[in-house]
Amino acid sequence: MNNATESLELIKEFGTSGLENMRALGELNQRTWEKMAEQQMNTFGLIMDAGLQQLKLATRTKDVSELINGQAELTHALRDNLLTKSRESIELSTEIGTEYRTWMEQGANTFANKMSKVADKAA
Repeated sequence: MNNATESLELIKEFGTSGLENMRALGELNQRTWEKMAEQQMNTFGLIMDAGLQQLKLATRTKDVSELINGQAELTHALRDNLLTKSRESIELSTEIGTEYRTWMEQGANTFANKMSKVADKAA
């Protein structure tokens, strides 16, 4: 750096860039939390629905074999729905991981570009 003005300008750029990166990270964290909470609520809803269906079946069925068959069907349906939700959760985790990796790479690229400019000015 040749003078104090350039040094202060560089510090300002790094500070601004850092704040922008932190804001972007906060937004990414918020979106991630919302997506994961929604996924959990959907899964919880499936389990609650299955419980309600079990209660309805138990109160409306008079025959034991019909009750057992109905419970088996409900259990299979719940299993299939939970498998689907598990796959969706894995996809969501992969998507979120990609978003964090992209954020990190952008920050690293911004830093590298700024350092290159500093090195060019110093040379």
